[in-house]
Amino acid sequence: MKTQRLFLPLTTECHGRKSVVRGLTFPLNPADFVFPVSKNFFCCVVGGIFLLVISLLIFYLFQIEGLTKENYFIKMEQKKIEGLSEESLFSEKEYTRLFALKNLEQEINTLGLVKVSEIKYIPFSNEYLVQEKH
Repeated sequence: MKTQRLFLPLTTECHGRKSVVRGLTFPLNPADFVFPVSKNFFCCVVGGIFLLVISLLIFYLFQIEGLTKENYFIKMEQKKIEGLSEESLFSEKEYTRLFALKNLEQEINTLGLVKVSEIKYIPFSNEYLVQEKH
C-alpha cells in the first residue's frame, strides 16, 4: 500500500512581503519545515536550554549530596544517643545497687560504725574560723 502525499504550499509574510515557502507534504517530513528565526538564534536558544538543564542537574546533585550528608550525621547522632541512653540506664542501675538501704547497712556494719544517742558540737569563736583580708 502506497502512502499518498499531498502537497500544500505555505505562504508567509516576512518584512512586509509575501513569499511562498517550501511546500509541505503529508505525511509530514521534518525537512519541509522552515523556521522563521535565524539559525544563530535557534542555536543560542538550544544552547541556553542545554546550559539550563546542565545547571539544574548540577544543582540537583549538590542537593542530593547535602541530603545524604545530613542523613549520615543524623544516623551517627542517633547512635550516640542510643549509646548514652544505655550508659545512663546502666549508671542508674549501678547507683540504685550501690545506694540501696541494705547495702548501706552492710557498709555501716563493715566500717564498725555505731548509733550515737547524743551529738556533741565543738564550740568555735568566729574570730578563729574566718579572718578578713585587708
